[in-house]
Amino acid sequence: MKHCKLAATGIALSLAAVMAALPAFANSLSGTVGNWDADKKLLTLTNGEAIYLRAKDLAIPETLTPGDKVTVVFQGGEGAYDLITAVQIDEDQ
Repeated sequence: MKHCKLAATGIALSLAAVMAALPAFANSLSGTVGNWDADKKLLTLTNGEAIYLRAKDLAIPETLTPGDKVTVVFQGGEGAYDLITAVQIDEDQ
C-alpha cells in the first residue's frame, strides 16, 4: 500500500512538471478605444470591455486616445486576461 501512495505521488509530480513546462498560448482582442484612464490604467473599449493594463513592464502607447483601434495581446481564456503582454495601436485605422 505504501508503494502505491509513493507511485501516485510520483506520477502527480511528474504530471505537474509537464503541465508547467507547456507554453502558454497568447490570445488577442481587438477593438476601438472608448476611454483610456491613464491614472487607473483602465482601457475601456466601445463594446464595453474594460481591461486593466497594470503589468509593470507593459509598454502602453503614449498616444492612446478614444477612437484608436487597438489590439491587446494576453495569455488566458476568453474574458480572462491573466497576463497582458502587449497593447498596440493598429496601423490601418
